[in-house]
Parts: sequence; C-alpha cells; structure tokens
Amino acid sequence: PLHQLLSERVSGYNAGGSAWERQMDALWDDLGLPRGKRQYKVHVRGRTYILDRAIPELQIGAEWNSFKHHGLPTHVLRDSVRTAELTAAGWHIIPLTSSTDAEMIRDAVGRVISDRRRWMSPSTGPMVPLCSPETA
Repeated sequence: PLHQLLSERVSGYNAGGSAWERQMDALWDDLGLPRGKRQYKVHVRGRTYILDRAIPELQIGAEWNSFKHHGLPTHVLRDSVRTAELTAAGWHIIPLTSSTDAEMIRDAVGRVISDRRRWMSPSTGPMVPLCSPETA
C-alpha cells in the first residue's frame, strides 16, 4: 500500500522485500546505523545479487535471513555460494535473523564499519573493488 505508492512515485525509493525485511530495515534505522541502501544490486562473476541492506562505499552488506526464504537445504547451499562470491569480491556480509537482538546488530555492524574504515584509511591505501556495484 504506502510502500508501493512511494516506490512508484519517489525516485530511488525501495521499500524492501517482505514485511519482515521492512521491519528489520526500520530497526536498522532506529539503531542509528548509516542509512546505506536497501535492495542494493551487486554484480559478481556474471551474476547479480541483491543485498537487503548495503553500505556500498565500505562494501558491507547485511542480509535479513529467515527460515521462510533461507530454510531449505537448497537455499542454504545457494546462500553459501552467494556469500562466498561476494566475500571473494571484497564484500563483508553480515547475516542477521529474527533472533539477532538489536544490541548485537548495532555492535556487529559498528565493528565491521570501524574495521572497514581503518582498512581503507590513507595509511593502508584504498580498498580496490573486485565487482561492479549497481549503476545509479
């Protein structure tokens, strides 16, 4: 309803996938984490992966994993290949579930952001992306 209307009328707005993903996106925002991008496309080895939430400039992705969409053995295998390919391309993927509490989300994302910024600092040189991010 409202999310659909906004996605049709506001350039660049993406409501996210399921209602649960939108709930997790709201939690991300409530925690004061960097805005990032929702449903961000990353191209790796001829495949396009859509990250639930991404901070592209740091190559950090958050994945909202649920049993509904990730619970079958074939889904686990697919997600494993996906995570390995994104990791090989320089991305740090943070898997989050409904049992991941808010404090853990804030701590995990904050730590990864801190590590990535340190890694990308002028003293260590810039990180070189190995994949093509979504074109704006």
